[in-house]
Amino acid sequence: MATHTVKPGLLPPANAQEESGVDLIAVSAALLSEWRLGLITFAVLLIASAAVILSLKPKFVATAVIMPQNTRIESSTLAALLTTRASGGMYVGLLESRSVQDEVVDRTHLMQLLHTTSRESARGVLAGMSTFAEGSDTLISIKVKNKNAETAAAIANAYVDALKALNTRMSLEQSTETGDFFKAQLQEERGELNQAETHLESTQRKTGVVQPEMQTSIGLNAIAQVRAQITQVQVQLAALLRGATEQNPQVQRLKSQLAQLQAEEHTLELGTGPSPAGAAPSAEQLPEQNLSVLRAQREVTYHNALVTSLANQFEAARLMEGSGPSQFQVVDRAVAPERKAWPPRVPFLIGAAILSAVVALLLMVCRLVWRRIESDPDHQARMALLREATRLR
Repeated sequence: MATHTVKPGLLPPANAQEESGVDLIAVSAALLSEWRLGLITFAVLLIASAAVILSLKPKFVATAVIMPQNTRIESSTLAALLTTRASGGMYVGLLESRSVQDEVVDRTHLMQLLHTTSRESARGVLAGMSTFAEGSDTLISIKVKNKNAETAAAIANAYVDALKALNTRMSLEQSTETGDFFKAQLQEERGELNQAETHLESTQRKTGVVQPEMQTSIGLNAIAQVRAQITQVQVQLAALLRGATEQNPQVQRLKSQLAQLQAEEHTLELGTGPSPAGAAPSAEQLPEQNLSVLRAQREVTYHNALVTSLANQFEAARLMEGSGPSQFQVVDRAVAPERKAWPPRVPFLIGAAILSAVVALLLMVCRLVWRRIESDPDHQARMALLREATRLR
């Protein structure tokens, strides 16, 4: 078996191995031969990374917490339908809106702090340092990251104040629109009520029916009384005719009285022309006249109820317009944090050390591979040809 010596810093040639596989001892020896390169590379990278990590400016995170009021007690069903109920997702959207961002920029003088005249740039920086999260307990967290703890707290509280101002303005606008709607509906319904009352008055004048139930009872009682008198006279006349002739004066008187009662009954049943206001109507006209008056009274009652309801809604809208209730509560206002939230220097240093070691190891392997390539006779021949071709050019 031929013997080969391993030059320092070089991997053994491939034809020097009699068995397949990797000679770990040879590889380890080759890597150890480059320990100076690895150590220097590791030290340089670690020192540079540490310098960069230590030069990072610390940032603080200030947090404010609000709680949306999802349950609101409305004064009526109609107002509840016209009022938008708050939700956590909606408030997150409002916090990200341009109106709230502009308000925060103005309240915190962010454009002066950033030394910019572009409001759009200020909004972009503000959006980058702000985070909004809705928790499972429906609480919304407003987190602001900044290199200054007081500035971070001021921006987070400015978000709360700007959201409250926007919410109040939207509530006032909504209450004003609701009040205007009820006011227009109330005026229109009052006109309808006036028309219904005028129609009821003309119907009562035309039919003479003012109180349908009472006048109907009076009319029916009058007919019943006349019919009772007719029956009584007929009984007296029949008894008298048993012993008297038709020429008997008493018989003539009873017949005349009977004719008058029958004529009165006919008049009560089939009376012609309207009855005086408040008088009992005729039996024939009674259903139609009562129905007309009842319909007119029902219209008046209906429109009167609508006017009363709309008037209550209008007053409630006016009270809401004056109060402008908030739909969220502030759980925690932001305070200046005492500990920095970024950067985590210890984890960064550990990661930099690991990365530096990996880079140093790769560099050592690359140098060993390059030396092996340079020691290859074929490679040296190709390099000689390349140098020759270069000189010819």
